[in-house]
Amino acid sequence: MNASLEECFFNSNTFSFELKEEVRRTLAFNNGCEYCIAKGKPSNEVTDIKTLIAIKIADLISKNQFIEDEYFNILKKEFKDNEISELLAFICFITASQRFGALLNLQGTCSM
Repeated sequence: MNASLEECFFNSNTFSFELKEEVRRTLAFNNGCEYCIAKGKPSNEVTDIKTLIAIKIADLISKNQFIEDEYFNILKKEFKDNEISELLAFICFITASQRFGALLNLQGTCSM
């Protein structure tokens, strides 16, 4: 297998495309990556409980260095251990990618 980590995350069937995209969008605005922000704001119409929890956890992680026990308990009620690990790894990977994009001042539009 010769896939990038990004491809592994986005091709994984553990979570829906919608969950991953809403997490990515939430993180984009918190991490200040203009390239990612240009792809759109997070939806205000999410009703899936797992997606709502994932968004909340992504928001917390992007603003703090840790997750308090009460939020881990919420995660454990809706997600299996392997899903929690993959979600947290996905959030960390996207955060690192977006902060790198912000550092390089990547823009969402071509200046040509």
